[in-house]
Amino acid sequence: MWIRASRFFVPAFIVESQTRPQGTQQNYTLFSYLNWSKWFYTTQGISYAPQKGIATIYFPKWRYDIKGHWKLPPGGSFVLGVGYTNFDYVEPGRGQIFNLGAIYYYKGLVLEWNGYLNENQPGDLWTGAGSFAMQYGSEGKYWFGVIVGGGREQYRTIGVAPGEIRLTSYSTSMFYRRWLSRHAGFLIGFDYQDKLNHYRRAGGSGGLFFEF
Repeated sequence: MWIRASRFFVPAFIVESQTRPQGTQQNYTLFSYLNWSKWFYTTQGISYAPQKGIATIYFPKWRYDIKGHWKLPPGGSFVLGVGYTNFDYVEPGRGQIFNLGAIYYYKGLVLEWNGYLNENQPGDLWTGAGSFAMQYGSEGKYWFGVIVGGGREQYRTIGVAPGEIRLTSYSTSMFYRRWLSRHAGFLIGFDYQDKLNHYRRAGGSGGLFFEF
């Protein structure tokens, strides 16, 4: 649910639910845009996912995000971004992500690149990743997009025999977002991820959105 009554502050409340064979978990997010000037805006969010058991943890229990965006030239079609994320899964671990990216707008086409530096606890383990996204459409009508990404994943397991897990993975996803009226629409998506020599997963998603 998006509230676009103000040009300066645009909040959104998002509810997600993910189901796998082990069970289901929900995630609740408060997200917003803050337009500070013609050349600078920020995006920020906080999310909470109740945990029912170690086998059904798909989202961090707590996650905080903030990212600053600079338009070059002011009001132009090229945007530089710097972001920070802090997440806490509680029992499996916690970490932080530093993000550097860029967005380019050309008529109905939007191109976005992001690089990530990830730190996982326990173990103070550092890895890197990157992604590239392309979408086409216009706000209030429809958006179609494709995202590809890949990188390294490293974390420490704690138990009877502690050890470090090192993974290389890549992923791709597609989405379609369509307005059915001025205030409502639907979205569908598909995701695929391959953690090389470990496992692969594929999933679909769907939802409704409302704007006021």
